[in-house]
Amino acid sequence: MSSDHRERVKHAQVHSISRAKNGEAAQQLRTAMSAISERYYYAGWLLGLEYTLWGMILGTVSREWGLGIVGQAEISEVKQLSDAAGGWWAWNDMIDAELFLPWTEWYNLYQTYVDEGI
Repeated sequence: MSSDHRERVKHAQVHSISRAKNGEAAQQLRTAMSAISERYYYAGWLLGLEYTLWGMILGTVSREWGLGIVGQAEISEVKQLSDAAGGWWAWNDMIDAELFLPWTEWYNLYQTYVDEGI
């Protein structure tokens, strides 16, 4: 990744965090989501992480994932942080990085994901 691209990503992420109800909680949420991805798949942000974790919160996706079973404490932590932040992180292909989405945007994105059966 070039330094110019890193700067664009950083700017986009800072801007997206500014849309959070609580910026610190949003940053902690991104860290927690990434840590789960690393722990169970050795990937900083596994493709579809945001949808899988949200499904685990809703109880529609098995917590058996990758190298183990995602603990209820981990799911509770990301749920609490998302509530405090007022949204959820999702991968953005245009910048090749994750961005914070306020609830309305996240719900719309998740519903499209579910409707398309991806």
